[in-house]
Amino acid sequence: MDGLLDRLRLLKYSTTFCPEKGLRPLTPGFFTLPQPNVNVQLHYFHVLFAWLANQAGDAFSPPGELDDPNQTATNIAAVLKNAGVPGDFAVTKLRQGHGEAVLQALTGMADRVLKVRGYQFKKPVLSSEDTFEEAEADDDAEVRIDDIEEALAGDGDAGSDDDHDDHDVLGAFAPAMIRAPTRPVLRAGGSMVQTSVSGLRTSHAFVPPVDAAAWQAELDRVTPLLKVQLTTDHKDWRMHLAHLQQYQGAIAAVAGPTRDQLAKLNKEIEQTLDKIESREKYINAQFETLVDEHRGVQQALSGLKQKYNASSEQISKLSAELAQVSEQLDTVKAQMDDLGSGMTDSKPLINIKSALQRLKAEIKQMDLRTGVLEHTLLNVRLKNKVTMVAGATEGTAGPFLFAM
Repeated sequence: MDGLLDRLRLLKYSTTFCPEKGLRPLTPGFFTLPQPNVNVQLHYFHVLFAWLANQAGDAFSPPGELDDPNQTATNIAAVLKNAGVPGDFAVTKLRQGHGEAVLQALTGMADRVLKVRGYQFKKPVLSSEDTFEEAEADDDAEVRIDDIEEALAGDGDAGSDDDHDDHDVLGAFAPAMIRAPTRPVLRAGGSMVQTSVSGLRTSHAFVPPVDAAAWQAELDRVTPLLKVQLTTDHKDWRMHLAHLQQYQGAIAAVAGPTRDQLAKLNKEIEQTLDKIESREKYINAQFETLVDEHRGVQQALSGLKQKYNASSEQISKLSAELAQVSEQLDTVKAQMDDLGSGMTDSKPLINIKSALQRLKAEIKQMDLRTGVLEHTLLNVRLKNKVTMVAGATEGTAGPFLFAM
């Protein structure tokens, strides 16, 4: 973030970009962590990126309030790709409006603008005049704490009587009362501690003429105002590091006793396994004969089971054959029953007799009808014959009315 701010200061964004867009200058951690108002942070990122892109000669218009943030992030990634800015610019990371991807995108576009404007970074030139030689310290010099305490006590007594009643607490911080400390000059063969003590004895700059009680009261009043309340963020690496250190301490505290308990438990388990193994050997030795008998009985039982299975299969086959024979027997019995009932039943004979009687009655009716027809035909012939005879006697030939 500091590198981005330096580049923006070189581009004079506070006098060109901020007044034009109506935005405030960036703070050192604005794009590092999510801000309370994420929409404002995302809008600032879009507007700043659009300004940098236009300054670099890349056509990119700032999005509106109703534009889709995902589409805007996609357009930003496309502009960065076309501009050749190195980095991993995922759409999801650019959509957040903060983080490493956002800083890389803005820094890359700022570098591109500086390159277009012909700005070049030069290496710093170190002057040899600012160097100084450090004097050798005397290892045999002694630091006398009594001299320091006496100097502080003497200076405090001299200044407290004159200024205790005339000045208040804030008067102690007046510019006229504060003196700039003089840098001690180290001489060859001397020591820094001795020089500082001598300067402390002759200078009154470090002892303000203020009452100690008033000083303490003012200090108690100002101290709560100087405290900075930092909001904890679960994504902060410091929070993760603190948790890791806390967990590491907790694990280290319980690791030793746990290791001892596990070693003790392992030893007890090994002893128990040895006892079980010895007891198993003893039991096997005691019941070896019974085991052999049991093994023989098991083999005999296996043979009997095989015989039983074979007999069961044979019984199944015989049962199937019996069922088939029984079915055939039932079929034969049914046929015999049908034949027996047909031999003893006289109903077909009665049906035949009644049919013969009906045939005879029908034959009689047919004979009667035949006789009637013959009689009628004979009468017709006789009438025709009489007519023919009468016509022959009269000498007239009538039409031939009868046809054989």
